[in-house]
Amino acid sequence: DPQISVIDGKRLQFPSNSSYPAGTVCAKDFTRQSCFSTGDSGSPLMVQYDAEPDRYHIEGILSFVKGCDRFEFGASNEAKTSWQLTQESENPAAYTKLSCFLPWIASQYNMKYEYTGSLEQACYTGAGDPLDGEK
Repeated sequence: DPQISVIDGKRLQFPSNSSYPAGTVCAKDFTRQSCFSTGDSGSPLMVQYDAEPDRYHIEGILSFVKGCDRFEFGASNEAKTSWQLTQESENPAAYTKLSCFLPWIASQYNMKYEYTGSLEQACYTGAGDPLDGEK
C-alpha cells in the first residue's frame, strides 16, 4: 500500500495496511481517471510482452478498489463547452490474478490445464497486514 501521495508527493496522513488474499495482484492507474466505478469489475489488467511490444496478455481481472480520495469536476476548456470529472486515488486496484485460476477455469469446460512452469508465490500467499481491520 502507498505511503506517499502520488497526487502531491506528501506523506499520507492515514496510510492503509491492507491485506490482499492469495491470487491477487495490485496495480495503480496513474491516469486522470484512476478510480473505477460500479460496473467496472471484471475489466482486464493488460500487460505488454517485453519481447513483442505489439502483444498483450491479461494479467488480472478487476476485483475491487478501496475507493477514491479526490474528485474534481470542472471545465476542460476556456470556453466552458466541455466538462470533465477527474478522480484520483492513493489506493491500488486489486485484480484476481488470472494465471492462478487457469486450472479451475479449464475444469469448468471439461478441459485440462497443464502448467509450463511452477505456480507463482502470489497464487498461494497473500500480501499485506491481515489484522488491518482489527487495529
